[in-house]
Amino acid sequence: MISAIGSRQMEPQLPTDAIDASAKRDSDLVQTLADIELELSRIKGALGLLGVRACSSCKIFFRTSEPAALFHAGEAVCYRCIPDWWASRRPQLDSDLRERIEHRLVHWLVQQHGARVIHHPEKQAESACETRIIASCMECRGTGKHNGGRCPHCYDGNVWVVMKPQ
Repeated sequence: MISAIGSRQMEPQLPTDAIDASAKRDSDLVQTLADIELELSRIKGALGLLGVRACSSCKIFFRTSEPAALFHAGEAVCYRCIPDWWASRRPQLDSDLRERIEHRLVHWLVQQHGARVIHHPEKQAESACETRIIASCMECRGTGKHNGGRCPHCYDGNVWVVMKPQ
């Protein structure tokens, strides 16, 4: 019902029982969502006990018994998600932590996935199907200097890790 007071019109008033019913539905919905979230958390925990873990980026589940399935660096990341994950994660890390994770990542990519390390980028033709990650050189720790001269293992302190397409 709309009533006029002077020249102003008032908004229609909902009966209090309709407001109470709406608030009850909202409360029930919030509780249902909280219950679903709790149950999903329990299911994820159970999957972890069975040796299955999700990639933190794509959320696909992988067996933890397969060392090549996920790279672990505070979060689990699958091979397919590594390039985008590392590009976003790398700038967020302090230099010491970044260096430690980067060296583990390069080692994991080479050992588990047959990635190639290129020391001088001009010596390798680029292929559209290859993904490259730039990492600091493990020999000179990204300085580009080794034994008083230029590091022979990198180009200006960097190496390129070429990942095989999946």
